[in-house]
Amino acid sequence: LQVLNIIILVAAWLFMRSGPSYNHFDSEGKSNDPSEYNNEHGSEPVVYNAAVLSFYLLGPLWALYFVIGAVAAFLYDAFRPADKRNSWVWGWVADGCTLLMVGLSMVCISQGIQREGDILEQKFFRPTESDDYA
Repeated sequence: LQVLNIIILVAAWLFMRSGPSYNHFDSEGKSNDPSEYNNEHGSEPVVYNAAVLSFYLLGPLWALYFVIGAVAAFLYDAFRPADKRNSWVWGWVADGCTLLMVGLSMVCISQGIQREGDILEQKFFRPTESDDYA
């Protein structure tokens, strides 16, 4: 089920990744004049973003997450780790996963943004698109 989830999300990303621009920046990364922005109601980028949000919030796609949760609950009930002698190990595993996710989030956030005129430096744990000028 997780593989199906990844396939759906990657296929959606591949389809939606090259969407229209709001024209906030020119091809050199410099800010455009606000009068050149393409963000009025009904413009191509606004409609595109509405379509992406509609895809993400579409109910049938969330059914997969429900099924994954139901299967995980069934496996937990069948395995019953809380009744085992080593139940404390699963608590440490869960805490470790939580700390790993929080730590990775803190690493991504603490790297900051790349401002225009700054020396371009490699920022790990981030896609190269997020290193563009802010």
